[in-house]
Amino acid sequence: MAVVWQISAIQFKNKTLINGIILKNISWPDHIKTTKLKNIYLVLSSYFQKRYKNQKIIVTAGDKFMETETDKFGKFSTVVDDTEIDKIEVLSYDDKKPMQIIQTYPIFFPDSDNPIAAISDIDDTILISNTQRISKSIATVLFVTPNKRVPIDQTATLLKILKEKGSRVFYVSKSESNLFAMLTHFITRNGLPVGYLHLTPYIGFHQLLRTKGGKYYKEKALRFILDNSPEKKYLLFGDDTHHDIKIYSIIAQAYPDRILKVYIRKIKRYLTKNQRRQIENIKKLNIPVIYFSDKDDMSKENM
Repeated sequence: MAVVWQISAIQFKNKTLINGIILKNISWPDHIKTTKLKNIYLVLSSYFQKRYKNQKIIVTAGDKFMETETDKFGKFSTVVDDTEIDKIEVLSYDDKKPMQIIQTYPIFFPDSDNPIAAISDIDDTILISNTQRISKSIATVLFVTPNKRVPIDQTATLLKILKEKGSRVFYVSKSESNLFAMLTHFITRNGLPVGYLHLTPYIGFHQLLRTKGGKYYKEKALRFILDNSPEKKYLLFGDDTHHDIKIYSIIAQAYPDRILKVYIRKIKRYLTKNQRRQIENIKKLNIPVIYFSDKDDMSKENM
């Protein structure tokens, strides 16, 4: 029977976005506490799970019923013109029976009264993923169990400060939704802010080596968040390995009055010429860029 692998209700000022991913079936829970050998099996088997794709479903939110359809990745999305929702179910369109929701991570992500919010990358920004080298990155996911994944202390310190202040945090990553259980387990286990995860689609094994999510995936995700919360100003967190600096430069220029500060974790020995130029473009907008290393003490950072 089909199961809901991932589901979120993201509250904005006057509406709630509900989205999720449905699989045809699954034989293991999403809260992963496992051995190294079993972790290899769980990660690899996730890329052979059949998705509940191109199927009509019904999403209920309180007393509201919305008919929608999953896409080719088993993903669905619908919007409710309400922010007071206390229960969500996903029903099979044919027999109207509710599907089992198997995630242990929270479903509801309410808005915050704090006018400052944050958007953070995940890999090599909040946890060590070794994405600079693809072979090492694959080995990390396969051979390091979720309980052994290592957080980035500097980013964790900053995000925990925001958590104490009641700031809202979004996580935007090009990691595929297959890794949702592992990533959410990591977030809760390390006491990081519980925030909505915006990941790329749940994919099959044959799609694993393709470019994840398209060239503009992260930029589109950031624009969506900013456009739907015009009353908030944002702190951006990323690293210098891939495209975070470039994307944050584009976003800063598009929303110069909405970005308060940009935090970039130093991994590479040297920035490229383009990365240095992009950082300068952000600074020209009077937006500070904090380029920190793993040796820096961020506990005194003014946020």
